[in-house]
Amino acid sequence: GQIQIDGAGYKAAIALDTDAMNIYTTSASRDVVLGVNEAEILRVEPTGIDVTGTGTFSGNLTLSTTYPKIQLTDTTGVDRNFSVGTNNETFTVRNETAGSDSFTIYNDNTATFTGKITAPELTITGGSDGADIYINNTSPTLGFTDSNSFSDSNDIYIVRGSSSGKLQFQFKDDSAGTTTQTFLIDQTGNADFAGSVTADGLTVQTTNGLNAVLESAN
Repeated sequence: GQIQIDGAGYKAAIALDTDAMNIYTTSASRDVVLGVNEAEILRVEPTGIDVTGTGTFSGNLTLSTTYPKIQLTDTTGVDRNFSVGTNNETFTVRNETAGSDSFTIYNDNTATFTGKITAPELTITGGSDGADIYINNTSPTLGFTDSNSFSDSNDIYIVRGSSSGKLQFQFKDDSAGTTTQTFLIDQTGNADFAGSVTADGLTVQTTNGLNAVLESAN
């Protein structure tokens, strides 16, 4: 059975069948609205559901489609739309306004950040094989700024992968606009110090068996 209501150019009805109670209209362009105290709280549109207020779920929320995602739209300040979803076995946080992925987790649990990562502390717990921190690009670089002791908070001590398997240590003086090499070591173990080397003792061993030992007078 059903209850039918005639409207202005369309009809609405509540109908019961063997599967469920159905609430519907005969119009393809008009919405179905539910309200409390004469105030709208939920609107069913031809393209989906629009909820006014907060949705609370005591169980799981499951989205199932070819690219399931949740759209997040900020209506205050500068409009910025983000989405959270899955696509082709990846979990993605996407900047919908910019049209680019911000953060991606792949099927093997590796992750990619499109921009910078800023954190007060970073802890890495890895295995014993390979590199726990691995940088692979045309100019792999680590930068260190001691905000507690550097005279200029924009100065950086740089460790850089250089040409022909070399590892280069540099100091970037921001106010002077200079970057100076302080130490260089190549893949064979040969090293070049730009300044003095201070040590209590120094042992020099050559390939032909000639050794030299320098010890502190103390």
